[in-house]
Amino acid sequence: MAAGELGRRDDFLEATSEISEVSPWLAASRAYAAGDLERALELSERLSVPDSAWIRLHAAALLVERGNQRDAHGQATRALAFWRSVGATHYIREGESFLAATA
Repeated sequence: MAAGELGRRDDFLEATSEISEVSPWLAASRAYAAGDLERALELSERLSVPDSAWIRLHAAALLVERGNQRDAHGQATRALAFWRSVGATHYIREGESFLAATA
């Protein structure tokens, strides 16, 4: 997922394209890099609550950008439930900014 944040999605997808035994982590990361956030969330929810919350924040940002306020609000709300429970103020502020954008 970090490859996506560094603008290296295509490089990551190419570098992992020939791996024959794809782990759940790799499958989730490949889905994220390919822009399939729904699939990335489906896979990551089974693996890691923090990763799922992180993907939800990025999904909210993308949905706000696309003008889909309702779904962005839902993703931000679900992400915030986790970030608030662990006191992650950076992510809480980010999630709340998406909520404000969807109001």
